[in-house]
Amino acid sequence: YLNIAQITASDQFDPDSEPNNDDGDQSEDDEDSAFIEVPESDLSLSKSVSNTNANVGEVVTFTVQIDNAFPDNGTGVAVQDIIPIGYSNVTNISNGGLLTGNTIDWTGITVTTAGTALTYQATVNAPTLQADEYLNIAQITASDQFDPDSEPNNDDGDQSEDDEDSAFISIPVTDIEITKTVNNPRPNIGEQIQFTITASNTGSISGTTVVIEDVLLTGYSFVSATATSGAYDSALSQWTIPLVAGSSAESLTIAVEVLDVTDEAEYNNTATLISLDQVDTNSGNNQDTVAVSPICIVIFNEFSPNNDGVNDVFQIDCIDRFPNNRLLIYNRWGNIVYQKDGYDNTFVGISNGRAVIYTQERLPIGTYFFVLDLGDGSKTRTGWLYLNR
Repeated sequence: YLNIAQITASDQFDPDSEPNNDDGDQSEDDEDSAFIEVPESDLSLSKSVSNTNANVGEVVTFTVQIDNAFPDNGTGVAVQDIIPIGYSNVTNISNGGLLTGNTIDWTGITVTTAGTALTYQATVNAPTLQADEYLNIAQITASDQFDPDSEPNNDDGDQSEDDEDSAFISIPVTDIEITKTVNNPRPNIGEQIQFTITASNTGSISGTTVVIEDVLLTGYSFVSATATSGAYDSALSQWTIPLVAGSSAESLTIAVEVLDVTDEAEYNNTATLISLDQVDTNSGNNQDTVAVSPICIVIFNEFSPNNDGVNDVFQIDCIDRFPNNRLLIYNRWGNIVYQKDGYDNTFVGISNGRAVIYTQERLPIGTYFFVLDLGDGSKTRTGWLYLNR
């Protein structure tokens, strides 16, 4: 903008200057220059977010700060902010910014040396692990004035000029650990037992919408469920927990009845973490299994040994699984009337004890007392037995 003029020729002699000899300094009086000062605004943009470790569902505030290092005001300034898929529900846009799709545009802004802050809020979405899903980019796209060190609307992705910048939050991650216990690993068939599932959050941020699957196999019949948080849907076999806070735990207790099945694998019970809003950092602790070994002893305490083919023997279901068992039967006076090591459902009311005083050792109708030791270290079973002919 420097404009230079000089006298380049004259018919007469000039005593104090020579035409056409400007060397650039306009030092003679036959040469001179003039210039205008073009308005300049050295605009810069910086981007920040209120919480770089925000959790899923949390509302964060983005701030786009526009500063002006020159004394001339920046006028007609336009700014564009592109919102990635990691955020939604954009609200409270300041300074008249307009949201179109995933882009906020501000236009007609005047930026003094005091600077201008543009803000808005957005909700953090659950991660999809797509690249840069939480990277938020903004740039100045227009200005009436010249900027000496940057050019508007030319961001090539690296935010290398001072009129463009980005901000991001960390991917929301936590670690939900699943553990499983049972109150009685050696129940009887028909007995109720309780499984307890514990979901422990070893991470620093809350796990939300945590879903744990616990499928009851054919060895069990569902009775009830109680949870410290959330609910268990027995039809879906899923426990949904709204929130497991960081460094805390929630638990679910499922009561079941143990059924009589032949396949031992049907007594295994597994709890598995299947989903949550955050990224789980350790898949190695997302599942736990409890193996239950039921004692299927069912003692039928009434029989009628009359050779009619129905209920002729003293029946103990599954006694063949305990070959080291020992059975003792007493009469009402406390005398042993029958005893057998390795009982195999063969007692038909015939005594083999010393106290028998009846012909052919046939025991009379009446009530007897039995003692059954399964020989596996479990508690001895006792009870009354009624013999009817």
